[in-house]
Amino acid sequence: MLTPLLLAPEGLMFVLVLVLFAASALGDKFPAPVARWLPVASIIVLAVSALGLCASGDLFNGTYRVDLLSQFFKLAVAFGFCFVVVNALRQPTLGEEYKSDYFLFMGLSAWGLMLLASAVELVTLYLALELSSYSLYVLIPIRGKTKESAEAGAKYILFGAAATALALYGL
Repeated sequence: MLTPLLLAPEGLMFVLVLVLFAASALGDKFPAPVARWLPVASIIVLAVSALGLCASGDLFNGTYRVDLLSQFFKLAVAFGFCFVVVNALRQPTLGEEYKSDYFLFMGLSAWGLMLLASAVELVTLYLALELSSYSLYVLIPIRGKTKESAEAGAKYILFGAAATALALYGL
């Protein structure tokens, strides 16, 4: 099967992450608020992931395998991302100034999980897992407005560093 169809969900999620990065970096200079276009973009990612269920094949000399199981998990991640985007737009604990950053890190985590679903080799698995987990470490302090949320974020980073060290040692 054609390579672009095999990488369509991950590619579209990567483009969405790049646009979210631009929205986060430019701030007020970005053309439209994230809340207007992000739900539609997440539904498009979900639709492309659903269309990709029929794709299968090996890429990059067998280090990346696309099959029905990996495509199913990519669809599940895309559905979860879409669900979180729709629900997080109405959260009172998430400040307006942090929304683009919040969705950027959530999109990075979803992209890492999509890459993890098709990873075959240990290095690819490890890099995809770290991409998805490091972006989640940042979300804990962004969401809360208290000293305890910053402390929870620091503890989560330390716990993640210990888990990463153990995983690397085990791998």
